[in-house]
Amino acid sequence: MARDDNLIRIEVIDQGAGIPENFRDRLFQKFSQADSSDTRAKGGTGLGLAISQAIIRQMHGDIGYYMAQDAGHDTVQPGGEGQDILHTGTHFYIDLPLHTEGNGGLKLPTPNPDPLP
Repeated sequence: MARDDNLIRIEVIDQGAGIPENFRDRLFQKFSQADSSDTRAKGGTGLGLAISQAIIRQMHGDIGYYMAQDAGHDTVQPGGEGQDILHTGTHFYIDLPLHTEGNGGLKLPTPNPDPLP
């Protein structure tokens, strides 16, 4: 989590296979799934990111992502039979304004610089 005077950012980072290039423009659309086949390994309806985006926009915020390899964060996991598996991963982020016109925004406590006893 990062914070400046006007914005708070929350990031979720995974180490999965990444998002296929041909799917990225549909990622936040309702009912969209990268693997829509009957034999897909992952469940879900494809609504989670669309709902998240709608809620965050109502709060005058933004949701987005970038690929780990674009940020220089590739990870390698040992695979079976001596082969390594490259996991590119994805960084999802939510930016929320601390203050928006007319509503006062989120009010976060100022961190206490004094150490705990």
